[in-house]
Amino acid sequence: MQHNYRNAAVFITLNVVFVFALLEPNILSVIQFRIFDTIIGAFLSLSAIYFLLPSWEFQNVSAHFVEAIKSNKKFLGQIAVFYHKKGEVSTNYKLSRKEAFLAIGNLNAAFERMNQDPKSKQKDVAIIYELVVVFNTFLSSLSSLGTFIRHNKTSKVPNEFDVFIDNITLNLQFSIQLLEESQGDNIEHIGIEKAFNLYENSFENLSNKRDEEIAQGLEITNEMKAKLKETHLVSEQVKWLYNLSEKMVVAIKSYKMK
Repeated sequence: MQHNYRNAAVFITLNVVFVFALLEPNILSVIQFRIFDTIIGAFLSLSAIYFLLPSWEFQNVSAHFVEAIKSNKKFLGQIAVFYHKKGEVSTNYKLSRKEAFLAIGNLNAAFERMNQDPKSKQKDVAIIYELVVVFNTFLSSLSSLGTFIRHNKTSKVPNEFDVFIDNITLNLQFSIQLLEESQGDNIEHIGIEKAFNLYENSFENLSNKRDEEIAQGLEITNEMKAKLKETHLVSEQVKWLYNLSEKMVVAIKSYKMK
């Protein structure tokens, strides 16, 4: 019934016909009533769906977008808190992660339901699909960042990390504003270019230092290995998250202009 309702209905109908055939010798009358009842039921159902209680998924998908952004924003904040405080993973962190995945799951389910609506009611499918992909990619990258920070010993959080988090959060909040109010002021990103340069310079300095150690024939220390790994992975993830948040804003603007 869940995977293929059409085929299930066919065989259920055959089952009904054969069962009634045991009670009613005139099987044609049973088939006749079954066909008439099915046609009448289909007509009443379509009439109710189209005219009496119309509810198309494209009308509700915006609410799922807002919920997904809010949960991702909360999860991002908990990752930043954990990166600073370190130690044991808090309950708030676990709950925010769970809420983020549930929200994305609801969004994906809504998009699947939209694909099952009539073609005439599948409005803005291309841009909605683009947004769904961006949301899933954002959460995947966010989860990867959180996993790395949780399972690796990390150093003191650099200021540029907080700059990225602030600007990503700003984009997410702006996206919510666009979805709820259909308009918003322009965003002013503070210090983002400097943060990009600081992360690049930090990794370049570590790489140069390691090159000098190699020239001297020194083996890499665990501390140097950890710093290189952390600087590279964290910087790449926050840069990617920032770029995704920018794409999210652009896609939502296109969606609201449709």
